[in-house]
Amino acid sequence: EISKWKTIAVDDASFSTTKKGIFAAGDCVSGPLTIVNAVGQGRRVASVVANFLQTGEVAINDDERMEDLLKQIGVFDKNREIKGFLSGNTRAVSDKLQPEYRAGNFEEVNLGFDNEMAIAEAQRCMRCYYISMCVVGCDRESNKDKEALQKETT
Repeated sequence: EISKWKTIAVDDASFSTTKKGIFAAGDCVSGPLTIVNAVGQGRRVASVVANFLQTGEVAINDDERMEDLLKQIGVFDKNREIKGFLSGNTRAVSDKLQPEYRAGNFEEVNLGFDNEMAIAEAQRCMRCYYISMCVVGCDRESNKDKEALQKETT
C-alpha cells in the first residue's frame, strides 16, 4: 500500500506493511529525512523483524513501547512545561561563558553544573521512572492507565 506522499504505508510502531511479514523503514517510508531518523527506524524494524521471525507475531518490545509513550507525552521536549506529578521543579539551566570572553578562544561556552546542582537536577528527573513503572504495570490491551498517566503528566 502506498501513502498519499507516495511512500510505503506502514504501521507507525512496528513498521509492518499491510502484507504479513513485509516490513519497511527509512526513506521509503518517511521520505528523505535525516540519517539519524533512518538509523533509528532501522533499529526499531530490526527488532520487530527478529521478533516476527522467532514468534510469528508482529509486536514491539517493552523498550520500544516505553520510548513511544515518552515521546507521546512529551518527556523529551525541553520546551514543554511539566505539570502534575513534578510541577514546580523546573529544569536547571547551566551558566554560560560571558559573550565578551567567548571571542578569540575555544573555551567551553556551557559551563555545566557544580556537584550540588547536578545532584539536584538528577533528583528532579524522576518523571521517566514514574512513567516506566506505569508502562510496565499497564495492561497491554488497555490504554486506560496510559491515558490517565498522560493527563496527570501534561
